[in-house]
Amino acid sequence: MSRLKKLASYVFFLAGMIFVALSVGFYLHERAVKSWPQVTAVMDRVQVERYTSISDGQAVVMYRPDVAFSYTVDGTRYSATTLASYTMSSSIAAQIETRLAEFPLGEQVTAFVSPTNPEKAYLMVGDAIFWTMFLGGAVLFFAAGLAFWFLPERWFSTSNKWDFHMNDDLFDRD
Repeated sequence: MSRLKKLASYVFFLAGMIFVALSVGFYLHERAVKSWPQVTAVMDRVQVERYTSISDGQAVVMYRPDVAFSYTVDGTRYSATTLASYTMSSSIAAQIETRLAEFPLGEQVTAFVSPTNPEKAYLMVGDAIFWTMFLGGAVLFFAAGLAFWFLPERWFSTSNKWDFHMNDDLFDRD
């Protein structure tokens, strides 16, 4: 097996392993947050924040939730501004508004509070798909690694058998 072919395979396998590690990390975090103690919180601020992001050199208007809620743990009052354990944004304001409709201003909601750091709390857990996206990426990288591993050796040849030359006979004008 050529060195180039092995190197390509190893690079794709390594990228696949990195994506598996990220996937497992996201999954375990979401699972841990689901087991955090739940407390009653009150929604102090619920609005959609508009901001500008640069994508491919162009300004794009984006929207994200802007929330604040307060809750009490062991007699101490806390405030938090994190809706979920993952970042939520969209180029469509209505998508964020739909999510925020679950958390009316002034109403009581359930918050998941970190057992080791009660200042950290989330209102939403479990619907992040990051771990499945990274797992899908891992599958693609592993498939590419296998493809490179089993591709015919001639695809990695450095000879000139793929060079195309102009046929000089086409231009002879006798």
